[in-house]
Amino acid sequence: MMAKEDKSFSSRSSRRQKSSFDRFLNWAIGIVVALIVVIGGYLLINILNSPSDTASTQNATTKSEEKHKTAGENSSKDKSDKDNTQATDDQNQGDDSQVSDDDSTTSDDSDSTTDEDAKNGPALTGPWKPIGTSQSEPHTTNYDQGSVDWNERVKAMSIATGISEGDMVVVWLGNGGAPDKSLGKVHAKGSNTTYDVLLQWVKNKGWKPLSVDEEGS
Repeated sequence: MMAKEDKSFSSRSSRRQKSSFDRFLNWAIGIVVALIVVIGGYLLINILNSPSDTASTQNATTKSEEKHKTAGENSSKDKSDKDNTQATDDQNQGDDSQVSDDDSTTSDDSDSTTDEDAKNGPALTGPWKPIGTSQSEPHTTNYDQGSVDWNERVKAMSIATGISEGDMVVVWLGNGGAPDKSLGKVHAKGSNTTYDVLLQWVKNKGWKPLSVDEEGS
């Protein structure tokens, strides 16, 4: 009787151990399956998302490069336009300066001629330079006494004869045989010596004495 009970107890103990091992095995299998599912899902998600992320990154990089390239081109264009504008301004200033220098030289030559002639007396043999003018082209000879053209011819005759304008008497002043020529007859106050002065208009430079002939004393 006792031996039968021991055998029954041993059988029940063996079944409990087997049941515990089965439960442990089931738990282990479940954990392994869960890990496989988790890892597999993670890898699948990475595989699916990776091309999109790469494309997005590439697109962002491409846009950034294009933006920088466009900015660089605009900067280079602006600099080129600025350099061209500066070069044009410098050239215009140089042309204006050259014109100003030419005008100044003409004026200086005229003033120098006037001063030298007044200082050295009559320069009846020439050659003379144009005296300069305030008139514009095309020039029209004006024989109205007191006009700008009249006064400039009086100045030219003063330079050619050495007689100051304030001391000079204009006997006659008229056409010199051509549209651009004028002939004047002058003498100094209190003097019987008369001079025939032939003048010619030089474009943009004024009247120029061509010859001075002394009539008598």
